[in-house]
Amino acid sequence: MAGKENTRGISSLPQELYDEVTLFFANYGLEAEDRIARLMYLRLVSVSFNRSATRVLLSAVRLSVSRLLETPQLLHVQSPSSIKSIFTSDLRRFIRSLTIFSTGSLAKAVKRPHNNLYRCLKRLPLLQYFEIDYRSQHPHAVVNMLWALERAHRYLPKLREIKIDLPEYSSLRYRAPCLRRLEGVLRTYLPQLQHIDITFVSDWFQLMEDFVDQDFLHLFRLGRGLRSIRLVGINTCANYPEIYNRKSWLHPNAPIEHIELDDFIAPFEVLARIFNYERTLVSLDIRRVALWTGEWRDFFLKIRKFPLLSHLHIYQCYYADEWLLFTRCLTEKDEDAAQSAREMTKKRSEGLPRGQVRMIFPSQAARLSKHGLHLH
Repeated sequence: MAGKENTRGISSLPQELYDEVTLFFANYGLEAEDRIARLMYLRLVSVSFNRSATRVLLSAVRLSVSRLLETPQLLHVQSPSSIKSIFTSDLRRFIRSLTIFSTGSLAKAVKRPHNNLYRCLKRLPLLQYFEIDYRSQHPHAVVNMLWALERAHRYLPKLREIKIDLPEYSSLRYRAPCLRRLEGVLRTYLPQLQHIDITFVSDWFQLMEDFVDQDFLHLFRLGRGLRSIRLVGINTCANYPEIYNRKSWLHPNAPIEHIELDDFIAPFEVLARIFNYERTLVSLDIRRVALWTGEWRDFFLKIRKFPLLSHLHIYQCYYADEWLLFTRCLTEKDEDAAQSAREMTKKRSEGLPRGQVRMIFPSQAARLSKHGLHLH
């Protein structure tokens, strides 16, 4: 009798505790394939562990573009696709993170997988994270995937984080359709997002030639709930509208905690809008950022005083004219100000009580993403 009571007690434990055991069991110094194998075995132990391991396995799904191209009707009842059962059954409700990826050698990239992607997205009401990891020189598929994401908006009320890398090495003429479609995605989703990560240009030399539309940066003002933002490859120099020197390119009331700017070229007035988040900013990464007005030392001395800033990464900051024809390094006073800001930030970080370091990104996505299924 006591044994039965103990069994009922274990069975009555919250599912979250089974999840904790499952995560520990599948995360002890293992490679990705071994973790997934353990999770598959754990599904055979009991009903509760089956449910828990399945939730972890399907919490983060990486889906190859090639799978979206298998058949025009991927989720049709007669479709031979092996992934159909995931997106047409109750298993789909476990998916919290979806990454669409490809390799540069994908010959079918010019075809249109957007209808299949749209059909998949509209079946994921609990999706929290969406990423396009597209390593190809062909922008066509990205344009169509962005269109599918925009169309699926009313089916994705829980989506809180988007990460998009635009195609590499495409000329501005070919990337322009991507930017137009990306603008539609941002206008649609930014009001509900907490985290945004966009790579516009991944090659520095392209940054000298290609300019993102000057109004584009200010789309991020729509993100009134943004906690973190990462932008790579924006050149806001050419003909930057004077009116924007007096306006923030982020929502003035957004609870911004983390900002990362990489391959970013702007006047001082753009960077100075970071000062609006003095009371909330925890982490700041500035890499390969060029100023074409103002002084870096003024920026560093200001952020040094941010009371919550406990992480500061400064790498290859410099000055440039508005067309990047001439560049120059930081002055000695700039370097001294940067070092002072680093030291103050480090001191502040070391003074934080253990366990009170604030999380920047969604803990659930961060913990579960490495366990997910890869559908090549």
